[in-house]
Amino acid sequence: MRRIGELSDEAQAKRFGDLLFAKGVENQVEISARKTWEIWVLEDDQRTLGEETLRAFLAEPDHPEFQNLASQAERLRRKAEKDEKKAAKLYRGREALLSPGLAQTMPVTLALMALSIGVAILTRLGQHLEPGYGLLISEPISVGQGMMWRTDFPEILSGQIWRLVTPIFLHFGLMHLVFNLLWLKDLGGLMERRFGWKHYLLFLLITAALSNVGQYIQSGPMFGGLSGVVYGLLGFVWIRGKLDPFSGVYLHPTTVTMMIVWYVVCLVGLVGHVANTVHTIGLLAGVGWGYVSARRALSHY
Repeated sequence: MRRIGELSDEAQAKRFGDLLFAKGVENQVEISARKTWEIWVLEDDQRTLGEETLRAFLAEPDHPEFQNLASQAERLRRKAEKDEKKAAKLYRGREALLSPGLAQTMPVTLALMALSIGVAILTRLGQHLEPGYGLLISEPISVGQGMMWRTDFPEILSGQIWRLVTPIFLHFGLMHLVFNLLWLKDLGGLMERRFGWKHYLLFLLITAALSNVGQYIQSGPMFGGLSGVVYGLLGFVWIRGKLDPFSGVYLHPTTVTMMIVWYVVCLVGLVGHVANTVHTIGLLAGVGWGYVSARRALSHY
């Protein structure tokens, strides 16, 4: 950083600093011990340009060139401020997403989200489902223009017990994926942070298995998504918070109403084909888990 000169008037010094800025010369204007305003150029290779501009400015400060540069400097400064705000916002978002604290407090939730996104990419959001057949409860068999499947859990009985849970990673469409991931982050993250990852993981496995088995019995294996788990989380957080005010979990009544309305809309068939059995069993499992855990907690207070 090099000092290229000084001016006695603060307004004139700051105006000159703007002129240098418009020319692409990074600079600082600072008050000195003698109460004058010193002009500093940050890069050594721009010192000569800064000195020449200062001499021209002192000779004729109202020259049209300097008037134009002043307007240009104002536009550049506004743009720089906007860019800085955008960069700060992106940094905060990246910091929040990648912070060690987040990974430590909700590792299971983040893992579920990552796996769901990975499977969505692999299956093209359900449009190319063959790579995801290993996640279905039972693999379908192509017969002519249609498909058929066995209903006696052949793969699971042969030892592939992960299939009870893995349909939760399959999603059919972007909105299906985004809706589930947003609710999983909020409700799942809340439960995981409050009750720990082991309790949370056990809840997820049981809720997913129950809801998936119910849907398989009702309609076969061609379904997927985190919706059953999400409704299970809704039921748990809702009832646990309602019955146990000291639990540290709570859902606003408006949120509960909105989710129940959406459940009914899906149930009556207003939004096309939906795995309603998954929603129903997941919700009931969550409500039951919330009730039992609340009663147990209250008995120890």
